[in-house]
Order: sequence, then C-alpha cells, then structure tokens
Amino acid sequence: MKIPKIDITDGFLRVREYNRKDAESLSHLITENRSELNHTFPLTVKRTATASEAADYIGDKIREREQGVNAFCGIFLNDGTLIGQFNFTKFDWNVPKCEAGYFINKALNGKGFATAATRLCMHWAFNEIGIEKITLRIWPQNHASIAVARKLGAREVGLAHNDFRSADGKLYDSMIFELLK
Repeated sequence: MKIPKIDITDGFLRVREYNRKDAESLSHLITENRSELNHTFPLTVKRTATASEAADYIGDKIREREQGVNAFCGIFLNDGTLIGQFNFTKFDWNVPKCEAGYFINKALNGKGFATAATRLCMHWAFNEIGIEKITLRIWPQNHASIAVARKLGAREVGLAHNDFRSADGKLYDSMIFELLK
C-alpha cells in the first residue's frame, strides 16, 4: 500500500516529508548531532554526511514511502527551520501496525518538541491511514525518549535483548513501548 505524503501541523510545528531542497539542512542537522545519533540512527548518519548524500537519502526515502515501506519526515518550526526527524518503519498492513522513531536537535532537547511532533504523527497514523498499533523501540539509556513515550501514554511491554546494532557494531537492548489506537 502506498503511504500518503505526510504534511501536518499543529500551528507551531510542521512535520512533512523531506524533499531534495532539504538536503543541506538535513546534512547540517545530522552533523551537529552526530555523536548523539551514531548510536540510535547509524544508517541515517552514514548516509547524510554531505548535502549530495543527503539528497540521495531523501530520494530513497520518498521511493520507500511510495512502496509502502517507510515514511521519513522532517520536523520543522513554522519558520521552516529543520529541528528533527520523525519516521514510520516496518509497516505490516495486515494488522495494520508499524514502528516509529524520532530525534530532535540536541540544542532543543527538553522543550517538548519531540512529544508534540510524535503526538501529531501518531494522530495522523491512527486517523488518516488506519494504523492500529505503533511500536517504539528505545535504547534504555535514552531517558529523554523514554519520557516522551510515557508522556504519550505508551505502554512499556518489555525489553528486547540484542535488538539493535549500533554504529560501533555492537548489539544493544531496546525497551519496547506500544501505543494502541
């Protein structure tokens, strides 16, 4: 199933699919946050080192959305400043369910942007494309992301051991949270 383009706002934040014009901003955002993102978003970090690479990454993510595989979006302030990323992955249209992930520029942590953007995206997924369950896999040391999940009312369902391979090549555990429609 083709996933429709995401372009939603709450009047303060806008979450929309990247376009190639966002490549330089995306590469800059990743560079600024590389040390924080290397652990939890290693493929994004690897593929966006330059604006040219980021443009290719964006093109790939648009194709993946059109194929019903993933939906990657930028989180923008209303003035157009890119401050983070939100993504839906691992869609299973038989249930229907998916996983979600997000990050915010480290300079803006603790200001509610991740919670607001995630709430906006969850509402879209549940109400616009009929998702019934969204899973969040969170590195146990990512206390800010755990707090976002809890603020949104996600239920902690357990710990998945050796669940995620980071940029350092090691396997790490993930805390599993679920949100139901």
